[in-house]
Amino acid sequence: MNDSDAPYTAMILAGEKTIETRGSRRNALAAQVGRRIGIVRTGRGPAVVVGYATVGEPIEYTTRAAWEADAARHRVASGSTYDWNGWRVGYPMLDVEPCEPFAPAGRGIQTRRLF
Repeated sequence: MNDSDAPYTAMILAGEKTIETRGSRRNALAAQVGRRIGIVRTGRGPAVVVGYATVGEPIEYTTRAAWEADAARHRVASGSTYDWNGWRVGYPMLDVEPCEPFAPAGRGIQTRRLF
């Protein structure tokens, strides 16, 4: 999760952000629904795994009104890089568990086995 815009990973770990959003149907979280994933913080120094969560069933935001009505869960600020773009999808982050930060194996934006 890219924290260059806001401390999204910290919000997820604290239970303040319960929906992680994406602007495309083709994204890394789509294939992980129902699975336990590592939460990798990027955008502020080297990438580090900071916790784990189970990815819930996606929620499609098809209108700006629906997007704005769910702002307390997705926590994306109006005008940010990740704000409404005509369509968004949100993935509930369930059973979130922080861990001691550690560097993930490999490089780049990809899905990989962490444990």
